[in-house]
Amino acid sequence: FLCCGVYGLLAAAARRCLKAAGPYVAVAVAFVLALPVVVWNWRHDWASFLYVLERTGVTSGSRRSWAATAGEFLGAQIAITSPLLFWALGAAMVRAGRAGLRGNDASQLFLFAFSIPLLAFFLLWSFYAPVEANWAACAYITGTVACAGWWDQLMSKAQNGPAKLRLAGVFVLVLLPGLALSGVAHFPQTLDSLGIRLPLKLDPTARLQGWKELGTAVGEILANEGKDFVLVSHTYQIASEVAFYVPGRPRVYSVNLGRSINQYDIWGGLEEIKGRDLLFLTDDEEPAARLMA
Repeated sequence: FLCCGVYGLLAAAARRCLKAAGPYVAVAVAFVLALPVVVWNWRHDWASFLYVLERTGVTSGSRRSWAATAGEFLGAQIAITSPLLFWALGAAMVRAGRAGLRGNDASQLFLFAFSIPLLAFFLLWSFYAPVEANWAACAYITGTVACAGWWDQLMSKAQNGPAKLRLAGVFVLVLLPGLALSGVAHFPQTLDSLGIRLPLKLDPTARLQGWKELGTAVGEILANEGKDFVLVSHTYQIASEVAFYVPGRPRVYSVNLGRSINQYDIWGGLEEIKGRDLLFLTDDEEPAARLMA
C-alpha cells in the first residue's frame, strides 16, 4: 500500500486508474483473503500482531543506539548483495525515479515506487529498532528490473564492439562478488577445499549444519539413560529440528524464558509434563541457568 500510494502520487496514469473500479476491487479481494488471518489472530490473542510489534521494537523494552541498528541494517544490505551490486541496484532505482519524473514515464516510476520507498522505510525504522536484513528483500525485485533495463540501455548506446565489451566486463565485475557470496553460502565446502575455515559466527551456513547429528545424540541419550525424558528447549529452532531428527520423532516442547511468542506457546502442553524429568536442549548456558532458577 505504501508503494502503491507513492506510485499514485508520482504517475498521472496511476491517478487516472483511481477513477475506475479496478483498484477498489483489488483492495476488497485483498481484504477478503486476509480475513482468515485476522480471525485466527482474534481467536489466539492477536499472537501474530504481538510478535511483529515486539520484533519491530514497538513493545520491546530493550533499546540499542540508533547508530548501531541503522549501521547494522545498511551493512547487512551491502553484505547480502555485495558492495558493487548494491551500488548498481541503488543507482538504478534512483535513476528510474529521475527518468520517470523527467519523462513522465509510468514504467520507470513504477520501478522506483516499488523499490526506494521500501528501502527508505526500513532504513528509517532501523534508527528506532533492529531490522532484519531480509525484511527489505521485496525492494530488490523491481530494483533488479531497473538495473537490467539501465544496463540494456547503456549497451544499446555503445558505439562499437570494444565499448560493448567494456560494458560487459563491468557487468560481470559487478555480478561476480554476489555470485561468489551466494556460492559460498550454499556450498561452504568450497572454502574448505581451499583451506579456508570461516569462524563460526561468520559462517552463514552454521545454523544449517549438525542437526541430524544432534538428533542421533539425543536419541542415544534417551535409549541409554532408561528414563522417560521430556525434551524441552527455549527456542523453536532447536525444538523443531530435534523433533524431526530424533528417532521416533517424539513431541518436543519449547519453554518461554522471555523470547518472542511462537507456535509452541500456542500448542502449549507444558502443564501436562509437570513433575517429569526433562532433557533441556540449548546452545547457551544462560537459559539453562534461568530454567533451573
